[in-house]
Amino acid sequence: MSWANLARLVIVLMIVAGIAAAAAHWSEINVETLEYRIREFGIWAPLLFIATYCVAAIFFLPASLFTLAAGMLFGPV
Repeated sequence: MSWANLARLVIVLMIVAGIAAAAAHWSEINVETLEYRIREFGIWAPLLFIATYCVAAIFFLPASLFTLAAGMLFGPV
């Protein structure tokens, strides 16, 4: 297996794991919990959000939802 195929497999498995985790904890997901979790990341939170935004763009997910979430979580500035 080439490195490119292995990287693709890892990315797909991470996405599937994220979807499974979100589905398993769907009742616990709300704005307050999300804000608390993001604050736990501290200075890394914006960088993590940027990485998530990039992955969303690759998979053609609606950018407007991520943009609104960024404004809600990090403020307009």
